[in-house]
Amino acid sequence: MGQLTSVLEANQRFAESFDKGELEIPPARNIAVLTCIDARIDPAKALGLEIGDAHVIRNAGGRATDDAVRSLLISSWLLGTREFLVIHHTDCGMAKFTDEAVAEIIAERCGEDVSELDFLTFRDLDQSVRDDVDRIRSLCQIPADATVSGHVYDVRTGTLQEVVPAE
Repeated sequence: MGQLTSVLEANQRFAESFDKGELEIPPARNIAVLTCIDARIDPAKALGLEIGDAHVIRNAGGRATDDAVRSLLISSWLLGTREFLVIHHTDCGMAKFTDEAVAEIIAERCGEDVSELDFLTFRDLDQSVRDDVDRIRSLCQIPADATVSGHVYDVRTGTLQEVVPAE
């Protein structure tokens, strides 16, 4: 079963001392974080977050996809978040491939054509952050009092740098 047994055992140890069952649904710090699925990023540890502090939305590349936007809208309008952090990272796999290359690899391995999918690969890390921040900011459905900031997490040093908007 691979890692399932060890993961379930770890969960049992976690549950034995779990004391956060009474937390409210809205995040205590009114923050939503959009970041990559990369296993080298632990948003809670990197940002000093505890259980219940923030919503964390993850996808390949940390991109502002339709589904990520759906989650941000729910987070803001139903659960009160007003601060969105878009966090991409150095050495991201989505910057190492093109959409065509990803589609080709998947097709070779599973035998299905997935070329119609947009994998949202990118070449310029800072620009990908700006693009996603701009997409979120441009949505008329985002609350007027919400802030959206963009950042790059360095997987080698653990540091977070803000990406300033292009002039």
